[in-house]
Amino acid sequence: MRGGLVLACLMVTCQAASADVVRDCNQSRRPDTQIIACTKIIESRNFGPNEKTLAYISRGKARTDAGALRSAMADFTAAIRLKKKNGSAFAGRGRAKSIWGNLSGAIDDYSEAIRISPDSDDLYIERGHVYTVMKNFDAAVGDLTMAIRLNPRASRAFDERGLAYFKKGDLDRSLKDYTAAITIFQAPEYYASRGHVYEINGDKLKAIDDLRHALLADPSLVAVRDALKRLGAEQPIAIETERRIRNGMALAEAKCANCHATGATGVSPNKDAPEFRNIYRRHAMFALRLPITQGVTAIHDQMPQFKLSVGEIDAIAAYINSLSKAGDN
Repeated sequence: MRGGLVLACLMVTCQAASADVVRDCNQSRRPDTQIIACTKIIESRNFGPNEKTLAYISRGKARTDAGALRSAMADFTAAIRLKKKNGSAFAGRGRAKSIWGNLSGAIDDYSEAIRISPDSDDLYIERGHVYTVMKNFDAAVGDLTMAIRLNPRASRAFDERGLAYFKKGDLDRSLKDYTAAITIFQAPEYYASRGHVYEINGDKLKAIDDLRHALLADPSLVAVRDALKRLGAEQPIAIETERRIRNGMALAEAKCANCHATGATGVSPNKDAPEFRNIYRRHAMFALRLPITQGVTAIHDQMPQFKLSVGEIDAIAAYINSLSKAGDN
């Protein structure tokens, strides 16, 4: 009886350990932790082809984020060998190839991913972005228009198409697309892009208004500060930005410090709560407002439920963005 109990305890312990490894492999908080966990799955005899395929894809994404592009592409290729019709593997390899500079290879992989998952607006957005980088603006507009048909609420598709139109010299359509993107999601980067188009069009007041909005939400946008300086509006915006950052810091300390390290240094009291200076690693700076808006809801299990005003959300986002350089120290 005692031996059976010990065996049962060992089985429970092993199952818990396996669950921890799978969780760490699938989460993207820290690429180094993710890579180690996924490697354990890949090298273990306790996981089958499906689990290993997912582990290769997750490790490939983590390696891409870490800049280890050769290893990332090898991981995605290994996943494709295990499961040939895996759109995520082709898309992941396409992204790694794009960053590497193999743009035609990226197009091939994204095209295969689209063949496997033809209803994915994200894939059309990604391929459209690569076409823009390749200066094939007509192909880019075609892909991004398809993405919008598939998902009329895809703000990034409008933003990317706005860029393609801008590169083509069609400023009117560019402005319309940036406005559509802002209507869906008020990202600082969208305001910055529209502001630059207004500046080129000679509409100084609208340019200043958009650029001001962008910089208040994301103080790290250096190009926006430069544009405001060109337009003679840098100093008052700088003062307002500093005030918003201070308000965000006070809110973070009051509402978040029990779980998170909210400053430029320190470790979070709750190990599952990311340090504020590292949050930009999980969310692109311009997208920070969305996770703050929706969840102060569920970033970690003990996340308290509370409501923030629009101004408070913007202040916290601005403060977190101001810490981004600290996260690299």
